[in-house]
Amino acid sequence: GKKVTFQRAGLTLVGYLYKPAGNGPFPGIIWNHGSEQNPSPPVQEFPAIAQIFVPAGYVVFAPEREGQGESQGQYISDQVQAEAQKNGKQAAQQLLVQLMEGPQLDDQLAGEAYLSGLPYVDKDRLAVVGC
Repeated sequence: GKKVTFQRAGLTLVGYLYKPAGNGPFPGIIWNHGSEQNPSPPVQEFPAIAQIFVPAGYVVFAPEREGQGESQGQYISDQVQAEAQKNGKQAAQQLLVQLMEGPQLDDQLAGEAYLSGLPYVDKDRLAVVGC
């Protein structure tokens, strides 16, 4: 895959792009990784997903959320753990929901905007899949 960067709220985020041969337009898949800190290569998650979808004619884009992989920002698990130590388990669970509904989702939406802006992607045929 090709390593690319895109922006969200002043942060530089990293993503991995996998494309079929040809000019398209191709449908696109945004792969949403889990909460592991380093989902990117050499971990084989992204290439394994691409091996399934690219031969079927899809562009696969795997954006790394804030603080994960090489993306700038704070790692979600560190934020939640710090909140638990400071204010307890319930506060940490509330923070997790806020982060997932806020900046974590915003990272995915920034990835979707990046993918839809590529000239070989059919922006009307996008799906989000993953963990």
